[in-house]
Order: sequence, then structure tokens, then C-alpha cells
Amino acid sequence: MQLLLSWLHRESWLVVLTTLALVLYGVLQERVMTRGWGPQEELFPYSSFLVLSNRLLTVLVLIGHSVLTGQTFIPVAPLRSYCLVSGSNMVSTL
Repeated sequence: MQLLLSWLHRESWLVVLTTLALVLYGVLQERVMTRGWGPQEELFPYSSFLVLSNRLLTVLVLIGHSVLTGQTFIPVAPLRSYCLVSGSNMVSTL
């Protein structure tokens, strides 16, 4: 029972930290999109570029982490299992 409670406690913090990271990402992206930049205070017109940059940085961090920890890129589940996660990520981005 004690092991279960400590696991739930750890998992709860992971959910909270992930949510806080997503909120911070949203606030920063909104700030970039709504504030003027440069000498003429131009607005940043390409939100899709910000999303692409985020995805590319995520892939680079994943590759770095995998190399440092010695993990492989071989999927452990069938590829069709990843479709729902990938689709929901794409829809949420849109």
C-alpha cells in the first residue's frame, strides 16, 4: 500500500509539472504573437513557425536524451498504437 501511495504521489507531481510547462509554453507563445518586435514594433505573423520550432527542439532533446541514456528508437508497441496520440497532438496544434 505504501508503495502504491508513493507511486501515485510521484505521478501526481509529473502531471502538475507537465501542466505547468504547457501553460508556460502557451503564455510565452501568446506573448510572442501579441507584442511588437524590432524597431517598428512588428507583430510575429507565423504561429505555425513557432509550433514547428517547438517540435524540432523536442526531437533534438529526445535524440540527445536517447543517446545519453543508451535507449534505442525501436518502438515497443505496434505503430498503429501511436496513431491516436499523434492524431490528437496534431488536432490540438491546429
